[in-house]
Amino acid sequence: MVALRKILVADDSSTVRTAFCQAIEQIDQTIEIIQAKDGVETAAALANHVVDMAFIDVNMPGMSGIEALELARKAGVDTFVVLMSGHFDPQLISQAKRFHAYDYLKKPFQFDEIKRLLSYQQRIRHQKSLLVVDDSKVVRRVVFKVLNESQFSLNSSEADSGEQAIQLCRSIPYDIIFMDYHMPGFDGLRGAREVMKILPKAKIILMSADGSDQVIEKARTNGLAGFMKKPFYPDDVDMILHEIMGLKPPSIGKEAILFPQKEVSAPAAKEANAEDDDAFLI
Repeated sequence: MVALRKILVADDSSTVRTAFCQAIEQIDQTIEIIQAKDGVETAAALANHVVDMAFIDVNMPGMSGIEALELARKAGVDTFVVLMSGHFDPQLISQAKRFHAYDYLKKPFQFDEIKRLLSYQQRIRHQKSLLVVDDSKVVRRVVFKVLNESQFSLNSSEADSGEQAIQLCRSIPYDIIFMDYHMPGFDGLRGAREVMKILPKAKIILMSADGSDQVIEKARTNGLAGFMKKPFYPDDVDMILHEIMGLKPPSIGKEAILFPQKEVSAPAAKEANAEDDDAFLI
């Protein structure tokens, strides 16, 4: 059987690694599992293998999981990483964010949590097409830089006006559109309404330096998916993308300004009804 993904399980406890591997094999037998028992082996595995995803214990002998992750990030490794520990430490959580860990899980956690994260890794790294609409070239460059640091795989393009955005949407089925509110000609709201006629399934986020209740309410009543106040950061982008895709945000993320949508995704509904009797051994 050809392995479709490589998953690293790094923990100094052989019992934990065995239980983890058994859970992953039960979820998806096409996954190739790589094990590491300390920080040094973790760093080597991240550097030497094309690892799609890694579950890394924070406290390991020799080199911590955080230190191994730091080395990997400095080497340009972009693996989707989930850190885990028996306790929440604000300093460690801050480091996890700094080195672009996706989430920080507290042991023990459930089998369903592993299943959810394996699914999320695929969905988050599945490329989405995104359009940034803003009349300022400088702002577009800044937004692009922020998007490049997102956990999501995004194929981003740009438009300098609502009119140009409408032309592009006629030929490209964008999944997500970041639309500036204040633009000459078509403002963001008018542009969004026109785009929704062409791409009714596209998720449109209104951007503005004006975060007043009035602007947010206008975005909501015009049927947009959400609102982001400028300036915003990679964490902000990740949170709003989680919400509009029906994904449970990571525990170390921020809150996003979202508006109720007509449909509830199947994954979100399933998570809401997750049973508690599938307790995992970790």
